[in-house]
Amino acid sequence: MKFTRSQFAKTFGVSMESLRYLEKNGILQIARNEDNQYMEYTEDQIPIVLSIKKFQQAGIPLEEILPLTGSQVPDHAAFLERCIAGLARQKEQIEASLGYLRFIQSVYRTEIQSADRLRLKWEGECFYLRFDPKGKNTQLIREAMQYLPHVDLMTIIDLDELDKPQPQVQLGLNLPLYIDSCKPLIETVAHSNQLHKTADGTYLYKVIFKENILRITRADIEDMLDYAAQHQFVLQQEIFGFVMGPEIKDGRKGFYIRLYCLMEKDETELTA
Repeated sequence: MKFTRSQFAKTFGVSMESLRYLEKNGILQIARNEDNQYMEYTEDQIPIVLSIKKFQQAGIPLEEILPLTGSQVPDHAAFLERCIAGLARQKEQIEASLGYLRFIQSVYRTEIQSADRLRLKWEGECFYLRFDPKGKNTQLIREAMQYLPHVDLMTIIDLDELDKPQPQVQLGLNLPLYIDSCKPLIETVAHSNQLHKTADGTYLYKVIFKENILRITRADIEDMLDYAAQHQFVLQQEIFGFVMGPEIKDGRKGFYIRLYCLMEKDETELTA
């Protein structure tokens, strides 16, 4: 039995480009049929192509497969071990991505279910959606929710509430939305032990990871309070926590929170 190149490609599901590549590298032999002048493969080429196709389906590049079919055959066991390890890493990445997307989906559904408790409020240069048991603005909330995980949730923490068993925390969503570059920000702030001034005049102190953003305690901001006392400035009454996420860290589902504060002290004194 003989096959033309196009017949071979169609029958065994291999691209014409791959066949030509294998011919060029001496893996497949194609010859001209003297009777009809077509270039054809013989049936003894079939096992070679099917074997190569299996490796390709496993995500192994064609150029890495070629040595297995040559005269100088390498260590097959080591090659297969590398291939299996590569596929295992891909599997882990895919499972992690699926877990992350499912987590985002669960947050999305939770927020949609809470939509009738929100209302729109104008604050400065952005719309602010604040939780309100009496308010209803489901259409707007649904529009906002489509941008998860890049919705910027905000918690407003009253310092007087921090010593209570469960602090009273206001929660909302900022519009228009923007995307934070989370990792560089987290790395910059994590161990700096200093304030970073922002464009709106607030000061970013740290980024924390919380599984429940409504359970921010004094321990979460104790070092911020110590910093304020050490540098002799007074924090204003509220601390703002902007929530980046959702995120999965060390197997825990939660959110990174950027903690900002306002201060009652001249900026020039801070830099002294």
